[in-house]
Amino acid sequence: MLAALVLLLGFAYVFSWISAAIGLLLRDPEATQSIGLAWVFPLTCASPAFVPTSSMPPAVQAFADPVTRCVDAVRALMIGGDATQPLLGTLAWFVVLMAVFAPLAIRRYQSLH
Repeated sequence: MLAALVLLLGFAYVFSWISAAIGLLLRDPEATQSIGLAWVFPLTCASPAFVPTSSMPPAVQAFADPVTRCVDAVRALMIGGDATQPLLGTLAWFVVLMAVFAPLAIRRYQSLH
């Protein structure tokens, strides 16, 4: 259970960097507020937490892949299944997303100040 909690916290941390980058790229506070969660909504709807990804078109499956891997890893950790494959995939996505969005957000923040 602790491993699942740590994984979910890591997921939230990575996605907070994405939110920070989006917020810093937009100049208008109203635009930032309206777009703030708009990018998360499609991921939520396309996640396997609600709908099996096997019933989705391949493009949507690819879009939802980071969330799919994380949900599969948390499920496996919580019910005692083999979490190795989805956990490694989730960690790989974390590294890729952090490598893109953390420097982007930091660079944008530094350019504003």
